[in-house]
Amino acid sequence: MAQTAAATHKDKRSLNRAFASHFAKSVFLTVLGLFILSLIATRMFTHVDLNLYGYMVGTLVFIGGFFYRFIAWGERPPTKIFIKKGLKLLCRRETAVTAVDHLAVYRFIWNRGLYRWTQHLLIGWGCILSCFVTFPLVFGWMYFTMPENGYYTIVALGINVMTIKAEGIIGFYPITLLTSPFLW
Repeated sequence: MAQTAAATHKDKRSLNRAFASHFAKSVFLTVLGLFILSLIATRMFTHVDLNLYGYMVGTLVFIGGFFYRFIAWGERPPTKIFIKKGLKLLCRRETAVTAVDHLAVYRFIWNRGLYRWTQHLLIGWGCILSCFVTFPLVFGWMYFTMPENGYYTIVALGINVMTIKAEGIIGFYPITLLTSPFLW
């Protein structure tokens, strides 16, 4: 009985020793979670767009490396103080208002002119919206099929979400904006 308890305790310690820190284990589990979601969504990688496969692997490696380095930086004592104060500022009520003003509405650009504000608004929201399409496509969470001529089926996480007419407005924007952004 004592040997079994010691072996179980040793196994737990060896799993924790496999990672440099608790945070490294969290990053590994996050990347593993993304990998498993991609595995499920692509039906065991049978529905992977091979053109996007390199982006998928590259994004997973980037996420792992970036957060590992961020965590290594964040474990230093001066940085811990910096992060604690930053989190306190993040939890303030004024932070949400400032974030909306600066990141969603770009109110700080408004005084420089309507033309410049419009440019910032369109570029900023274009980047945000492209992330909402690009990342699900790269990870295989969403893809398009054409089961019958003239109609697209949008598949999300392996479930047919909707069928749209290819030449309709809903079909025109996602496909055209993804394949040929310079037509505008």
